[in-house]
Amino acid sequence: MPSDGSANKLYRVGQVKDSPGIAGRTHRFAPTQRGVELRIMGRMMTLPDRENFGYNATVTDHFQNPRNAGDMEDPSCVGIARNSECGDLLKLYLKIDGGRIVAAKFKTYGCGAAIASSSMLTELLIGRTVAEATAITNVEVAEALGGLPERKLHCSVLAQEATRAAMADWGS
Repeated sequence: MPSDGSANKLYRVGQVKDSPGIAGRTHRFAPTQRGVELRIMGRMMTLPDRENFGYNATVTDHFQNPRNAGDMEDPSCVGIARNSECGDLLKLYLKIDGGRIVAAKFKTYGCGAAIASSSMLTELLIGRTVAEATAITNVEVAEALGGLPERKLHCSVLAQEATRAAMADWGS
């Protein structure tokens, strides 16, 4: 494993990386729009894109560059949602002024789809009234992301549940 930490780095389309391979050989690969181009034993091969695990560009962008992530000082309300099956956790912070959400932040423990759903949720919430925020559904979050794989739709449900929990906290 490289000592420079590059083993944990996500590589974007067009970047090239050397990877330790079988029997100590080094393989060179580069993500492309079609998949990953990989040279093994002198042959170029294109493998299906597994770097993004089947996620579209919007989901990948929100996972790699989450918006509004982190703690919020003195939030108006906080909502927490958990998925007991996969262990995902979303903590949503909202600042409300005059019945309108003026700021939203989140902290998520979970997979890329959970982080992307949380990030998109904050963008959808900012500027909405409390009533409009309460009406947000998991379908709206998933559609705003350009879709989620069926096995990851529970991540958008987490966003809906955290919003409802925050609205309940604000009303109490």
